Amino acid sequence: MYSSAANTPTRLAANTTATKKFLRMTGTGSAGAAPAWDTVSKSDVGLGNVDNTADTDKTVKYANMLTGFASRADSFSWGN
Repeated sequence: MYSSAANTPTRLAANTTATKKFLRMTGTGSAGAAPAWDTVSKSDVGLGNVDNTADTDKTVKYANMLTGFASRADSFSWGN
């Protein structure tokens, strides 16, 4: 239940989908808004510029860089 500006109680509809959702409420800065079910987007959590590039689509430059790190780590020894 939530209350409108006129102090009228309103029942929020249940989330009847199989998708995980959360309640979002975005006001105007001076007035609230009714809550609504919503999903989380990349930009909601600061990942708006992130893409999901498959490993096969990544450039060879980065693969070679990682290979170089692995070979150096394998040959590293701790001195006493």
